[in-house]
Amino acid sequence: MQIRNKDQMYAMLRQGKLGNTLRTWESEEEYLASGFRGRTSLRCRKPGVTFRHGMTHEEALREGRLCFEGCKPDDFIYCEAAPDWECTFQGEVQWGLYGLDLFWSTRKSNHRIAMQSAKQAHGVLALTLLRHYLDPQDLDDLMSLLDLYEGHVIEFSIFRVTLGQLSRRMIVWEVRAY
Repeated sequence: MQIRNKDQMYAMLRQGKLGNTLRTWESEEEYLASGFRGRTSLRCRKPGVTFRHGMTHEEALREGRLCFEGCKPDDFIYCEAAPDWECTFQGEVQWGLYGLDLFWSTRKSNHRIAMQSAKQAHGVLALTLLRHYLDPQDLDDLMSLLDLYEGHVIEFSIFRVTLGQLSRRMIVWEVRAY
């Protein structure tokens, strides 16, 4: 299978086709109806607009109604916020010439920042690290994604706590070949 662009990948994430992802709500009404009251991030659908991360429920509603940076209320997506302080391991993995290629970090930050100082592991060492940090079910999911999406990179994070659509410890951020 092939994922050709970010829009296709995000649609597949929302549909649950790429494993466990953070919960998202397409409108304020959906967000309120969900009953979710945890930390929330607010994203504007317009490109280039800074998102707000880790707000309380009340802050997210207020920010969405303020319409920051020229966004309208309908432009916002409400998202479950990742508890970066609970992150234990994150990485980017793909099949390489000699087995798995893994870029990884134990930095407690968002994925993009953590990957700026990532370490590298290959082959058996990469698999050993994944077995150490991932629950067996999450490792199975990760390996299935690698097999289904040959030539793609899987971006993921592991947390001490369960979260996301499937209430698991691993969150898949992206599956990409673009």
